[in-house]
Amino acid sequence: MESRTMPTRLPESRTTTLLRGRSRPRRCGERERLEMGWAIALHGGAGDIPYSLPPERRAPREAALRHCLAVGVAALKASRSPLDVVELVGVATVDANHFITPENVERLKQAKEANRVQIDYTQPVKEEKPQEEASSGKGDSQIGTVGCVAVDGSGNLAAATSTGGLVNKMVGRIGDTPIIGAGTFANSFCAVSATGKGESIMRATVARDVAALMEYKGLSLKEAAAYVVNNVPKGNVGLVAVSANGEVIMPFNTTGMFRACATEDGCSEIGIWPSETDCVLPDPKRNLPTGYLNLQSGGPHFFEVH
Repeated sequence: MESRTMPTRLPESRTTTLLRGRSRPRRCGERERLEMGWAIALHGGAGDIPYSLPPERRAPREAALRHCLAVGVAALKASRSPLDVVELVGVATVDANHFITPENVERLKQAKEANRVQIDYTQPVKEEKPQEEASSGKGDSQIGTVGCVAVDGSGNLAAATSTGGLVNKMVGRIGDTPIIGAGTFANSFCAVSATGKGESIMRATVARDVAALMEYKGLSLKEAAAYVVNNVPKGNVGLVAVSANGEVIMPFNTTGMFRACATEDGCSEIGIWPSETDCVLPDPKRNLPTGYLNLQSGGPHFFEVH
């Protein structure tokens, strides 16, 4: 993803994580794997993205998502490995001076003056205000992390996530991205890349929990992702994930998430805010873990491709 269209951090503070899962023989009692072909999903960050985001800011980001999706799809069609695919999509390396802009310098200055750590590119506020008031729409908000997940036709999976942390963060802070199982995870069941507030993602071990619910509880990718996202405080997390049989899910409990996905059967989607098909409630007849049914209005938003 090009830094000019999808905000990133200074190279020296950026952390990048790549993880691959391998297909394995079916265990006794497991459902037979349904071949659905390759699939790919990517995100450019989740958070309080204002609906008033100006067209001049929105269009380049949608173009970046479209470009990165095309790169990934082309690689999968060329039979590149999922790990190669997610690495091709992550972020282009540029000189550090590229990120030293008047806007970024001013953003850091404001954060220091307010004595606050800013989530990605959220505009600093001098006093505590409700989230609705704090979101002025004058700048980018919580849209710095980028990630990609992919699965090939043989069920091999990979995940990659890259982030630069927070504006005015403490020296030495380690976020969720490089912690395997928190912001990034892949095994033989699924590949997951998360975005949002690192501390919340780490506490919930978001990425690993999605895989664990599939492996030990027998949940589908959609069910597992719903349970995990629903149990993270609202406004803190979004993720993209693919399963070994080619399912795609992109849930978030934030205002929006820059996201895109495609599958071998021709489905393709790019989105920022919830759409009419996003709010998917679970089957109330299904015997799921306690708390799974606690979805209320304004909860996780989903986009799913079959």
